[in-house]
Amino acid sequence: MVRAFIAALLASIAIASAAADEPYPSRPITLVVAFPPGGVADQVARPTAHGLQKILHQPVVVLNKPGAGGAIGSASVATAKPDGYTLLMALSSISTNPESDRVAGRTVEYYIWSGLFAPAGTPDGVMQRLREAMKQVVEDSEFKTSLAKLETPIVYLDAPAFQKFFEQDAQRLIEVVRQIGKIE
Repeated sequence: MVRAFIAALLASIAIASAAADEPYPSRPITLVVAFPPGGVADQVARPTAHGLQKILHQPVVVLNKPGAGGAIGSASVATAKPDGYTLLMALSSISTNPESDRVAGRTVEYYIWSGLFAPAGTPDGVMQRLREAMKQVVEDSEFKTSLAKLETPIVYLDAPAFQKFFEQDAQRLIEVVRQIGKIE
């Protein structure tokens, strides 16, 4: 029995090592959109999936998982195996910054951004491959043309720059909501 256990343990270690050495990606990728088809996140996700598919040479399937203001799709990715095969096309809630339209007598600029996220714990090598692929997608003329039809400006921010942008964007939203009196 001990020999069978040791043999099974060695076999599982060999399988795990083989899986770890497997080049990424080696199978289809699911790109989850936490909103219904046809919305902004979906309209950005589809050309993104097409571009990733061209670069990574694997199918990238867009899967809409709407509900609870995006929480259902987001949670499904957050709890997915962190292997780079389940990604999230996230859409900001409306971010605000006092500058253009009028809300409650105050000036506010609205803009929406999209970002690609992977579950926490996704290996660094996989994350690096995804960042490189997304940079190429954003620079692709076909992708630019697709988003130009949506009148969507394109800016690629790598992980550290996007993290900084994300944090600043959240802080702007908090400040504007405080200014219009919704957060005490």
